[in-house]
Amino acid sequence: GREGSTQEQAFLDRVELSGRFAAGPGNDFLSLRSSNLIPSKLDVFLTRAVRATVEVDPDTGAVRTVVEVDLANSAPKTGLPDYILGEGIYAPRGTNRDLLSLYTPLSLTDVTIDGVAAGVQSQQELGANVYAVPVEIPSGGQVTVRYVLEGPPPAGLVDNGTYVLELLPQPLARPDLWQVAVSLGAQPGASFDGSLDKRVKLELDVADGT
Repeated sequence: GREGSTQEQAFLDRVELSGRFAAGPGNDFLSLRSSNLIPSKLDVFLTRAVRATVEVDPDTGAVRTVVEVDLANSAPKTGLPDYILGEGIYAPRGTNRDLLSLYTPLSLTDVTIDGVAAGVQSQQELGANVYAVPVEIPSGGQVTVRYVLEGPPPAGLVDNGTYVLELLPQPLARPDLWQVAVSLGAQPGASFDGSLDKRVKLELDVADGT
């Protein structure tokens, strides 16, 4: 019944398997989401390694974030059925065509693919700015997408002097590897280095510089 389904959803939320998108009010956040653009099962061969540097201005509280995403495709070109590798109509078999979307409250100032300016689709969804970049990753290949983001002090920082960054995962066959460093100007602060298989929260007390 409905009560049972509600309880099941609550359980999935508690163990963080529901993929529910929600950050605490007033917090900064990052969430990376991939969508396969061609009929295939190539996502199981995709690995994402993310490096993010977040700098909070000690005087103004403004935030500047750089996110670099390495996308690696280990899919073969042959040896598996078309429904896995693709039929070769939209792209060569084993080629991953993906829409990489970054959710953030910040504003995008630049995005590149392997150092070349990239087209981006901008929209708003779930209370976030969404910056989506189409990427094509050949069999055995890798590409790097780099986002530069800027924004004013988050509401939580204004209210209580604490900057909070939440990393919201996308449930994937292969969880992302994230390296995140949050600094107050040139002063190192909070960090995370590991597999993002559940929500991570980083805090930086800007009021006393820790």
